[in-house]
Amino acid sequence: MVVCPHDLVWFDALTAIEIEDELPEWFYQYWQIDLPVVVRRDYCQKGLIPVGIRGRLRSQRLAIKIKSANIIRIVTPESLVASQAIEQLPNHFQKAIMILQENSLPWQWGIVGSCGYQLATGKSVLTKNSDLDLILRCPKKENHEKFVELARLLDHLPCTVDVQVQTNIGGFVFKEWMRDRRVLLRTNQGPLMTENPWFIEESCYENLI
Repeated sequence: MVVCPHDLVWFDALTAIEIEDELPEWFYQYWQIDLPVVVRRDYCQKGLIPVGIRGRLRSQRLAIKIKSANIIRIVTPESLVASQAIEQLPNHFQKAIMILQENSLPWQWGIVGSCGYQLATGKSVLTKNSDLDLILRCPKKENHEKFVELARLLDHLPCTVDVQVQTNIGGFVFKEWMRDRRVLLRTNQGPLMTENPWFIEESCYENLI
């Protein structure tokens, strides 16, 4: 079984949860076994998957680990791009996704964040202030002009779009790369600042933030 950061996963029992502290009260009030958790980026021993659980409030976020043997379903961000549930999203989200589909981006991409969660679960979690969160799979460094073209496209979409680029090493915020050409790269070992998120020398991990 292969899972990646931002995948949504369902598991079959509370006994799958590994956590050092007690679960917070809001967890029992809100979370149900038929709701997914989000795979996050973290170091984890074999047989465990790092995930995050969200509550009703933005302040209600919980980082835990679950046993991979208890995972019963996986939904990837890429699969949500073709979801029929897109038709139920607010119009500006529908239009933005349609434009992205029509432009045939040179990378695999997917929908994450609140929009992805709503598409996968049918639960209304989007608000009027919600952005459209996307991930872009970019395993190798591309010609910068391709990123410039993407930035132009994003600027003309009918909603605010936040893109995280996923390399084979970690993930970084697209807008930061376009602005500074130096980014905070989030890896399984921890975050670090780099000018090349596609290649990290082993010694760089000594400077984790």
